[in-house]
Amino acid sequence: MSPTSGEVRFLVVCATVLASPGYREDRISIRRRGEADAFAFIALPHGIASIRDALAAFGWRLRGSLEYVAGPNEERGEVEPDQPAAGAAMEELREIVRSEILARMLALLADSRARHFQAVLPEGDDARVPVGWTFRNGLGPAVAYGWVTAKGRVNNVVGVPHRDEAAGTVRQWHASGTDAPSHSEPAREILREQSPADLARLLSTIRRGGMALEADGGCAARVFPAGALAPMKGRKLAAKRCRHHFYAHDDVAGDPVTACARRAPETRFGVFGSEGCVDSMDCAVAAANEAVRLNAEDDSSPADEPEYGWQALCREHEEQPAGDCEECATAEGEDEPDEFDDKDREKEAHRVRQG
Repeated sequence: MSPTSGEVRFLVVCATVLASPGYREDRISIRRRGEADAFAFIALPHGIASIRDALAAFGWRLRGSLEYVAGPNEERGEVEPDQPAAGAAMEELREIVRSEILARMLALLADSRARHFQAVLPEGDDARVPVGWTFRNGLGPAVAYGWVTAKGRVNNVVGVPHRDEAAGTVRQWHASGTDAPSHSEPAREILREQSPADLARLLSTIRRGGMALEADGGCAARVFPAGALAPMKGRKLAAKRCRHHFYAHDDVAGDPVTACARRAPETRFGVFGSEGCVDSMDCAVAAANEAVRLNAEDDSSPADEPEYGWQALCREHEEQPAGDCEECATAEGEDEPDEFDDKDREKEAHRVRQG
């Protein structure tokens, strides 16, 4: 069936990324033609299912074939809504997504500062499906790492100093075979009642840091960071408004409005401090405003040398800056040429910040 002029057309982007050390996942995002941001998102362990099967499990059908795009190393195509595929294999894919949604929601309820989740795989060379996640909370010297299992058991203390410790606790709970805690079962039942298409919408929302539902209990609500709502001082607001209708604070560094306007689909922006990436979001203005807020709270750095800044993130390695990703450099196995000195590196970082 070919779409008519009045039909909404949906575009899909598929990519395989190194989501965290040792864990690769296949990411599928779906957006409406003409819109920049995806409203549905599917993330599965790499190779566990074909793209067509993954789409079918969540109520989508690929129209034609996918086209490979070399620059961003991804495949693009067009999809249309369909009846979710039935069968045990399809239900296993949906259960993987339900487990992640549940785990992230419980972690955020236990600690609203939970950020930068990383999947934890069980011991074994053939392990592919996460048994839990670790997450970071706090900043600077106060940073700590928490954990949550795929069954919904979450740590109820501040956390541990190192992420490896948190991951070890997740593996211990998995090896013990302990049943899911009773408090997680009602939430899991609610997720089982959601349609496959709504599960993809929920995962998109919660990966952005939100976990709200619309009043009617249906689609996931769009949630943006509070830092994006910083008050303005009355200059020309139109020039300071980004594509998401957020306004850049007067004190932001660089030009986040332009960076947001030039943003490629699925590009995210990070807030960076001396400890690395402390937060990430889809909007450059939101990231720049959050950096301003954190600098206002930071008494340890002089005003002309702020601690926090913003930058586009590498699309394949979360928490790494685009254009200066250490993991990409390690994967390529190439050293920087001698002539690429500190001044060149600063120019490249400035170029990325400017979009």
